[in-house]
Amino acid sequence: RRDPKSGVYQIDYRVNGERIRRSLWTKDKKLAELKLKEVEVELAKGRLGFIPSCNKWDFYEKYIEWAEANKSKETVRKDKHVLKEFFEWLPVGRLDQINSSHLESYKIYLINKKGFKKTTVNIHVRHIKAAFSYAIKWEKLDKDPFKNVGQFHLPEKGKMRVLTEEEVEKIEEYILKSSKPNAREILALFRILLYTGMRIGELKNLSWKDIDLEERIVRVTNKENWTTKSKKNRDVPFPEFLVDEFRYLKDTLKRGKPYVYYEDYLTKFLRKTSQKLGIEEVTAHTLRHTYASWLAMKGVPVQAISKLLGHSNISTTEIYAKFLPSALKSVVDNAFGGTQEDERGQNLVKVNRSTQLTCYQIPGAQQIATSVSLAYGDF
Repeated sequence: RRDPKSGVYQIDYRVNGERIRRSLWTKDKKLAELKLKEVEVELAKGRLGFIPSCNKWDFYEKYIEWAEANKSKETVRKDKHVLKEFFEWLPVGRLDQINSSHLESYKIYLINKKGFKKTTVNIHVRHIKAAFSYAIKWEKLDKDPFKNVGQFHLPEKGKMRVLTEEEVEKIEEYILKSSKPNAREILALFRILLYTGMRIGELKNLSWKDIDLEERIVRVTNKENWTTKSKKNRDVPFPEFLVDEFRYLKDTLKRGKPYVYYEDYLTKFLRKTSQKLGIEEVTAHTLRHTYASWLAMKGVPVQAISKLLGHSNISTTEIYAKFLPSALKSVVDNAFGGTQEDERGQNLVKVNRSTQLTCYQIPGAQQIATSVSLAYGDF
């Protein structure tokens, strides 16, 4: 039958008493009739003792249904987009007809025909391979057709984009002088991201009950319709001067959350701001990199930074040490008796020597809070 709203043809049938309804993904009646014949052949094979192969669109619907129950909205959105484009391009209709050459050809197609960068193609490959791992898990396939298909090897990235204190001052001054009626709100959000290291999606999904202004803790927790990237909850202590920013937003917005805009709003604003200021591009994620880098430069242990950022693997956090040779130098100086010139530096060395062992084992909330306070001057 043809769906009256979308105009797409659907079929409705039963297997062992179970009713199955699925889309044929076409508005063309002749093509729909041909697809119907394919289904009838598969059903006949099943009655004769053959195991019917899984149609790619049947698998697509099952996988997306599973993803919606187990993944974040953003990841599901990417899964839908990537798999739909791949399956529409595929010249075959059944999973058992797909082989490694299809994905290798698709990689070339994305570069030559779609104009994608290799970085983007790698993202598509990861999503496709992840989906097909479930085809095996759910016994829709006997073996992984993409087992030997790799991603493009990319040159190591250069300098990580980290804001300087001068750039932060310029951006804050620009925001305050902006003619936007919500300029003060934007400034508060900018500072909150910069001094908590939260992802923009985490800030967007915060409610006021997640923010303890007395203890100065933001609780980044999984919600019914949203989960953190690592699927784990975490507490992020913040410096005292952010209390005023949170209070301003709470008093001004009169809503149940501090961030009321669409997710890319702040990034688009910061990109335009950096262009007008003539500085290297700034995004919301730049503030997260800056937060982590500043902590590292202040001598905060990598283990503590990892906890604050919510990384599931500490190797992800180690990029901040890699791009900050001055921080590594101070670690060596501290380990082998190097001296700090100023009294504040000596305090940092003493505290970091005492907290680093604790953080190496299991960084506790107190050690992490101490690290944040030291980095941003809250004693």
